Amino acid sequence: INFETSISTNSGRKVPPLMFLPMVELAVEKGVMATETSEISVTIQIETSEKLTFNVNFRISGSQTTKDDIKNSLSNVIRRLDMELPNQYSLDINIINKTCSIDLILKNKIK
Repeated sequence: INFETSISTNSGRKVPPLMFLPMVELAVEKGVMATETSEISVTIQIETSEKLTFNVNFRISGSQTTKDDIKNSLSNVIRRLDMELPNQYSLDINIINKTCSIDLILKNKIK
């Protein structure tokens, strides 16, 4: 797993506990291959005190996994975001050539 951070401001931002863990777990579950080298990339960027970006990229192993499958796997995260951060996030899931990208952007300052 490659992990990168880019923090350009001391925002003092707090994120609800374990918010990102299910996305990393999903990447390991869907992206680790027994016969090939697996690559999972996790990036956290804080550009301003009002914006935090979390990204997970991984190559899907094995069976056909769809965007709906990924979204269903993250249903608890989506429900939690809706409860704790209503209208303060965007979640994009893209699959291109068996490579999945999950982008979560948290907007506004979280206290």
